[in-house]
Amino acid sequence: MRYLVGIDNGGTFSKAAIFDEDGVQIAVASVPTVTLTPKPGYTERDMEELWEVNAAAVKAAIEKSGIDPALIAGVSFSGHGKGLYLTDREEKPVYRGILSTDARAWKYIKKMV
Repeated sequence: MRYLVGIDNGGTFSKAAIFDEDGVQIAVASVPTVTLTPKPGYTERDMEELWEVNAAAVKAAIEKSGIDPALIAGVSFSGHGKGLYLTDREEKPVYRGILSTDARAWKYIKKMV
């Protein structure tokens, strides 16, 4: 059996859910996030904090599920606003936003959990 991870980044928390290949939810975990509001009508996210929150949510979901992380076949993201923007260790974009996603981000997430 292989598993899939979905990560949802909302305005107040990030949630990671693990599903089996049949779409059955195996485990879910959420971690509060900080939304910065430098002035009215503006919201920002600290990308380092968001990265840590995502890693913590994924780690907690994996621990709740009891599955072997090596059995995770894919990861999908949805983000608050215009999407989640991940960067690698050199601060280069892994991908841009919710409409342009691919599995390359998983290799970076695996290092964090």
